[in-house]
Amino acid sequence: MLQFWNMFNARAYASKQSALSFKQCKGFGLILLLILLGQIMIVELGGEMFSVTPLHPIDWLILTVATSPVLLIGEIIRFIKRKL
Repeated sequence: MLQFWNMFNARAYASKQSALSFKQCKGFGLILLLILLGQIMIVELGGEMFSVTPLHPIDWLILTVATSPVLLIGEIIRFIKRKL
């Protein structure tokens, strides 16, 4: 999930816009959805092929919340740069 959140930061890199602004990247939402679904499918269905074990919904929630500071810290830094 760290890479998922970092995609937002990479898209907003060297811009003064929020990583959550999708006005200029219409296909970005579709790409995000496909990558997220791919990650979920690999973990839930990959089994022995990927050496993974399916996660419980609470585990998905914990992972999502625990890794989201990657996006939040990037947003805070961009916000401070916009104000300076």
